[in-house]
Amino acid sequence: MQGLDKIKDLDVQTVCCSHGPVLRKNIEQYKKLYREWSIECPRENEVIIAYAAAYEYTASMAREVAAGIEAQGVKATLVDLTAVKPAQVVERLGKVKGLLLGTPTLVADAIPPIWEIALALNPYVHKNLICGTFGSFGWSGEGTRNIMQRLEQTRVKIPLDALNCRFKPTPEVFVNCRTYGDKFARAVKGEAIAEHK
Repeated sequence: MQGLDKIKDLDVQTVCCSHGPVLRKNIEQYKKLYREWSIECPRENEVIIAYAAAYEYTASMAREVAAGIEAQGVKATLVDLTAVKPAQVVERLGKVKGLLLGTPTLVADAIPPIWEIALALNPYVHKNLICGTFGSFGWSGEGTRNIMQRLEQTRVKIPLDALNCRFKPTPEVFVNCRTYGDKFARAVKGEAIAEHK
């Protein structure tokens, strides 16, 4: 937008883009579109919790994390990826402040629908998104570790380490899930949460 402000008084006849076609018509229309695209829309105080579960363990963790988020007055939207396509989640990421990905570990990795969302994150488009991951595992737990690596690559904001649970969550794990949600919501609200290593 600063660039548009600098040339506002010039009679521009041609725009020679570094990427894309040379523009000779409708210059004012393109300048208007560029200005619209340059303004970041305000994001809602909402966290999308996208998850999928092999044995409902990760799903039960998602519900408790959501309860912790809601206790802080932040909206938590649970999205079961067995019923909703990952692309529908990605489509909403420009409108919300937070994203949590809940994945079990299957065959030493996160599951495909979670990867689809994680791989759609972009360091430029989603840099202000506050993200995290959680999940249940049986043996080695690479699912959340791999997703955390991807989140770090995209340079999104990561206030907390991954939350993991081995096998079925216990009442103590559910308390940890609520605490995790509480802290995550505080980060979404702009409070200082410096726990991610």
